[in-house]
Amino acid sequence: MKILQFEKVDNCLDAKNVYDFVLDSIIDENFINYLAKLGKLTYIHIFENPFFRIICRGKYTLRGSLNNQIVRCLLPDEFEMNDVEELKKYILNYD
Repeated sequence: MKILQFEKVDNCLDAKNVYDFVLDSIIDENFINYLAKLGKLTYIHIFENPFFRIICRGKYTLRGSLNNQIVRCLLPDEFEMNDVEELKKYILNYD
């Protein structure tokens, strides 16, 4: 999976440090399960656009929806950019 853009989201109400990963492919259930290996997965599939949240305790929370190209990363107030770089590498390793 390639990351087309990595951009900071300003004025997000959910957190102070928020970044979007814009991917080159549509998010499918296989990719969600791949990301779920990073933490605790909550997957709500009863809606027209199923969405997921993965909490990687102490590092970040990932959110997104099925058939979309964006994964949102919410970081704590004090965070290590190294955690984000590891996440980028993990996404890039997805086949």
